[in-house]
Amino acid sequence: MIEKADQQMTNPQFAGMHLSCCIWAMEGHSENPVAALIEAGYRYMDIRATDFRDIDARPALSVSSVGLSFGIPDGHSLDDSDMERSIETGRHVRNALEHAGWCQVTSAYVVPGFDTSSNAVARFAGQLVHLAEQASEHDIKICVEHFPGRGLPTVAATLSLLRDIGHPNLYLLLDTGHTQISGEDPAQAVNDAGDRLGYV
Repeated sequence: MIEKADQQMTNPQFAGMHLSCCIWAMEGHSENPVAALIEAGYRYMDIRATDFRDIDARPALSVSSVGLSFGIPDGHSLDDSDMERSIETGRHVRNALEHAGWCQVTSAYVVPGFDTSSNAVARFAGQLVHLAEQASEHDIKICVEHFPGRGLPTVAATLSLLRDIGHPNLYLLLDTGHTQISGEDPAQAVNDAGDRLGYV
């Protein structure tokens, strides 16, 4: 069960932070996930690019971050080698970014594809540059989530790519569960990321 978020927020160690819950964590547990999160004391939630698409109906909770990779058409990816599919994927992510702007978030994130080859990672990097530029117009940070089993399986690999790209609007999304899988120390990851840490 979700611990009372408002109780967490009164703890001095959480000063200056806000806690958010992924809306999809409530799927199958509540007919009204937003109401359930409000009842649990949350003031923020993370959503997918496919959530709350009715622009006339704002969600009752503030949105903390938007997962832009959600809803990419089947068979497509941000590291796609097929030009036509790559263009379609880019269009989807741009639309997702517009949705993130409507949600008034300050950060959004993407995940790498399953292709671990250097060519695929390079294609992913190219998409990141375009996305980071577009997101700058909305004052949204673009974060990249390290994801075991994908093209950027570790914090170290993700930070290395971000530094190689060198774009000022690209950051790390730190997933502490993923660091457990990859055997990395989350505290060290925070130190290593420095000002490139965009979201946890």
